[in-house]
Amino acid sequence: MRDVLRSPLEPVAIEWDDVQLHVVFESVEAAVDAQSAALVSLAGSGDVSEALPPDLGARPWQPGDVAVKVTHRLSALSAVLDDVRRHLPGCRVTAHAGSGVVHAGVSAGAIDVAPTVERLRADIAAYGGSVVVVDAPDDIKSSLDVWGPVRGLDVMLRVKDQFDRDGRMSPGRFVGGI
Repeated sequence: MRDVLRSPLEPVAIEWDDVQLHVVFESVEAAVDAQSAALVSLAGSGDVSEALPPDLGARPWQPGDVAVKVTHRLSALSAVLDDVRRHLPGCRVTAHAGSGVVHAGVSAGAIDVAPTVERLRADIAAYGGSVVVVDAPDDIKSSLDVWGPVRGLDVMLRVKDQFDRDGRMSPGRFVGGI
């Protein structure tokens, strides 16, 4: 992934599905063919297809799972994946390597959710990132701060106050109770 990101290639998507790296190019046919060939050369091997993988972009969780979205600096992907796997053993993972986003899903009964999420947040903060609980059973979501600490919350609160002085627009639905 690092070599792809440092190359002159211009993919529109780079996704790791915990098994394979999928790189998507969009352009005129000759440009896509040239970039695909350059990618295979850079990687040393690989398959080229005109069809997208069927699960590209799919979230790696099932209903009832605890689902998290982890953001991070692009250069920290490997360390972030290690931290996610350490804190969420047995999780399913997808990583959007070009945007610094990792999604993970784990069975709600497999972990003690609130303390595990807090420990993961502490580790991910070292990579300039955050952890948001995207989905979980209602009893779990109500027992924790799904958004976690958010930089710039004071600015967001001031902007909200400027446009919604009476607090009528979707109160309490966003970070910090905004």
